[in-house]
Amino acid sequence: MVIADINIKPSGTLAETARILGEALAGLVFSEDSIGKYEEYPAYIAKRKGVVFVLLGVPAPGDDLSDFPSEDFSLVVDSINDSGEEAKDISDDLLILLKADGRLDCWR
Repeated sequence: MVIADINIKPSGTLAETARILGEALAGLVFSEDSIGKYEEYPAYIAKRKGVVFVLLGVPAPGDDLSDFPSEDFSLVVDSINDSGEEAKDISDDLLILLKADGRLDCWR
């Protein structure tokens, strides 16, 4: 079981950032979340080998309930099935890949 949470400075639109992110992560293909699973957050989703990658955009001002609104995107990674194992945080591993690619400004 894996998890990750990474902040990403937008590189164009959410769709453009999702495309770049997918290319940087070895050809991961993100699709727009058309069912609104992430409620107020526009999102792009990709799946690979039992892991879901979700790129969350910025909610509309009226939908943003956070105390400190941000203009940054967020990549959230989680295993599709809960195996009961302790989750391994792969945020640092993903950051290494993304920084090596060099097209996205990202951090934890």
